[in-house]
Amino acid sequence: MKRALRIKSVGTKVSEAELRVLESRAKTAGLTLSEWVRAVLLAAPGVEFPATRRRSWAGWRWRRCGR
Repeated sequence: MKRALRIKSVGTKVSEAELRVLESRAKTAGLTLSEWVRAVLLAAPGVEFPATRRRSWAGWRWRRCGR
């Protein structure tokens, strides 16, 4: 069976320290950073976001949908 083509991308900016953490976690899992990030995003539970956009999400607690 043919694998679906991946034609879209998702990105974010991280600090040097955050990048080191992410790279370390990917390496520990035996994956490239791209593969690890994809796996983590797809495995993440749904989250609720506030109805209005805010400049900073730092104060928000992410909750699983349905809780």
